[in-house]
Amino acid sequence: MPNNFDSRKEQIIHAALKIISEEGVANLTMMKIAQKIGISDAALYRHFKNKHEIMRGVIETMGRNLTANMSVAVSDIDDPIAKLKKILGIHLAYLEKNRGIPRLIFSEAVHQNDPVLRKTLLQMVNSYLDLIRGILRRAKAEGRVKEDINIEAGAIGFLGLVQATALLWSLSDFSFSISKKAPALWRVFAESLS
Repeated sequence: MPNNFDSRKEQIIHAALKIISEEGVANLTMMKIAQKIGISDAALYRHFKNKHEIMRGVIETMGRNLTANMSVAVSDIDDPIAKLKKILGIHLAYLEKNRGIPRLIFSEAVHQNDPVLRKTLLQMVNSYLDLIRGILRRAKAEGRVKEDINIEAGAIGFLGLVQATALLWSLSDFSFSISKKAPALWRVFAESLS
């Protein structure tokens, strides 16, 4: 059971993600986060030393939450192809509920300005790719995909479906339902497997 300190940290992370969603990474400040959740700046600094730590917390939390959501949702699915389809839907639905994620992931703050954030995000992406590679290997071993499929390219292509859709969604100011794109995206990806 989380203690109050952990609950407050989660609250701070969610507030930061909401601000990023509404105003972008450049406008995220400690003062805005404190105001959003109704605490003093000093109270905020008891949980995180600076904005950088909060952004790192956002990346780590979103990675953990997404992985946990996927693990639970596919735990009773034995078919590797059905697992991939479900993961795609879960990933897009998770992004739809957390609009700040694409804005943070594609931000200059992560890609160029902060090697620690970049490394944190890279570790999360590599874990995700490992999961997809493992499922694709199993599908290949079971003869569920074409024999000459390139597992690495397949995993990157799968992630690319999500990333490209998330980028377009963010650039369009979230003007469409990203989760409703899952069936069409899945059909394209599924055709590449057989």
